Amino acid sequence: MTGYLIKLLRETGPQSFEKILHHLKDVYPILRKPNGRLYGKNVPKSVKAALTANGVFELIEKDRGSNRKLKAARKGEPDKFWRVNEEAAAHFMQQEHHKFVSSFSDLILADADQRKAQSKSEKACSHSRRIQCPLQAFLP
Repeated sequence: MTGYLIKLLRETGPQSFEKILHHLKDVYPILRKPNGRLYGKNVPKSVKAALTANGVFELIEKDRGSNRKLKAARKGEPDKFWRVNEEAAAHFMQQEHHKFVSSFSDLILADADQRKAQSKSEKACSHSRRIQCPLQAFLP
């Protein structure tokens, strides 16, 4: 969800919590946690957790002054919006990329090891065709 929220807030700019919930209503049912499980039924709670868990997002307040700047907000003040903390987001995305590449590499290596073991087993059986190989029944 964090990646989706980064993309959303980069495209739309700072958004209120209610607007973020509105943007997520169609995609929330298919978003998954890093472990592959679906998020819980309590959408506001899950979104709030994603916004506050890792420092990737900042809560800001719209300034009521003439220049309408955004400034850091304090809890309980009106006109609060969430935006991406770009430095933290870049670090988060780098970490996630590293995790993905590492996991993908592990899968490739595991697959290669499995193929290697299978090949050795097939070779062992083909060299001992004179003796009935227990795997013979499973080979083409």
